[in-house]
Amino acid sequence: MVAITVEQVNKRIPVIAGTGSNNTAEAIRFTKHARKVGADGALMISPYYNKPTQEGLYQHYRKVAESVDIPIIVYNIPGRTAVNIEPDTMARLARIDNIVGSRKPPDP
Repeated sequence: MVAITVEQVNKRIPVIAGTGSNNTAEAIRFTKHARKVGADGALMISPYYNKPTQEGLYQHYRKVAESVDIPIIVYNIPGRTAVNIEPDTMARLARIDNIVGSRKPPDP
């Protein structure tokens, strides 16, 4: 679907692919594929069902972000994933270069 969308859009608008998964390896695979076929960014939901800790959330997003060079948009929807990304975790994520959606906090 992402490849078809990228082709049809033909760079007229950015394509943001939904690449989230409850499995980090699968999310990396989805995000790498989106990047390979020309997506401009990825929208990632937090791992669902697993109820990861805040550190687990951070590591999940960090590993995916480090695997590609496209922007990653963190999608925090606790009603669907049963876990909320707390402000401190979001602030840590915002320090990762290709995590977007909020201003990076100043370095301590």
